[in-house]
Amino acid sequence: MASLLVTSESTFASIVSHYETTGPPLAVRLSPQLSSEDLLRLGKASSVEVFRADLMEILLAHPRCPSELVDLALKISPSVNRIAMAAASSPGASMQALRQLRIHPSPMVQGHALLGITGIELPTLNERQMFELCEQHQGDEGVALGIRHLIVRNASTPNSVLKRLADDDADFIAEAASARLSGPAEC
Repeated sequence: MASLLVTSESTFASIVSHYETTGPPLAVRLSPQLSSEDLLRLGKASSVEVFRADLMEILLAHPRCPSELVDLALKISPSVNRIAMAAASSPGASMQALRQLRIHPSPMVQGHALLGITGIELPTLNERQMFELCEQHQGDEGVALGIRHLIVRNASTPNSVLKRLADDDADFIAEAASARLSGPAEC
């Protein structure tokens, strides 16, 4: 098994050829220079069923993933949990796609979609709404932790909310909130 670097010159046929001749790649890496258009082109060409999910999952995670690719992935493979999970976690996921994923049969996909929705809505929330969000998502369940962590990392979170989160039961959230309160360092 060899590593495969996907660049703007890569075609789906060349990726499949690599897959068929060497077996599944040990690692598929996407060039950071890939454009949204390159990602969409590769996603649209994904026609080999055995490899489609592998490639689509990687394409959806790219920072330049366009919302059209997320929509295409959900249209092609709506019931494949790992594709739905990758779509819910994709930087290119639109609010519409995330709302669609909130009613997915898998609770894990639903939770990731909620995290995506919260990440989009968070900058528009006021102090009271952020406190309410913290109260609604207490505990050590994954989505609750993720939402509180999003609140800590949000640049517009008021200090009063950060002070509350500095006392959070989850150490990593409390430490990140304290770090935000003590200076401009990245959490």
